[in-house]
Amino acid sequence: MILTYGKASRQHGLRIAEAFPAPQVDLYGSTEAGYLFVGGAFGDDSRAIDENAFIELVPWRDGAPGISQIHVTTRGREAMPLLRYRTGDIVQSTPRGFRILGRERDLHFRRDGSIVSAADVDGALPAGFSCWHYCLAQSGASRWDFHYVANRTADHPAVEAALSRLLGPGVRVNAFRRKSISPAASGKFALLKPLARD
Repeated sequence: MILTYGKASRQHGLRIAEAFPAPQVDLYGSTEAGYLFVGGAFGDDSRAIDENAFIELVPWRDGAPGISQIHVTTRGREAMPLLRYRTGDIVQSTPRGFRILGRERDLHFRRDGSIVSAADVDGALPAGFSCWHYCLAQSGASRWDFHYVANRTADHPAVEAALSRLLGPGVRVNAFRRKSISPAASGKFALLKPLARD
């Protein structure tokens, strides 16, 4: 089972596995550059697909070792060739390969400067939590709303406490079960939506 067109959450992977019990592969790329990384879904073992493009990993920020921006130069493309194109995607080096953190704009910085990605949200959700889709959206400096689509209402206090711990001291999270969550104009969904940074 191939997961593509936006970073899937573990919740997506679990729901897909219930219907299709097969290994899942994460195929990550961009419309402009094609597929760039492949690996086991949620395995932190993605590797670059060098046949499509030359992938340059550029250190992203001071104090974030092993975390890089992706710049791409396409190979053999006559239509829309790219030269050192900055995709807006961020990866983290792991002992087994790379973890795709997602879009730069979708990463959150705690007050201590550490990074929170959608993978961290997946890891923070209580063990019994189950949903079809979710979006953790920042609505104020210390307020976040966790919208989720599920068959049953979750234990909101447990979900809110787990996500508040993840986001840091003084952060309040409110959980809301929804019938649906609308995608962006591109058709993609953002799992984590921090406020825009300056």
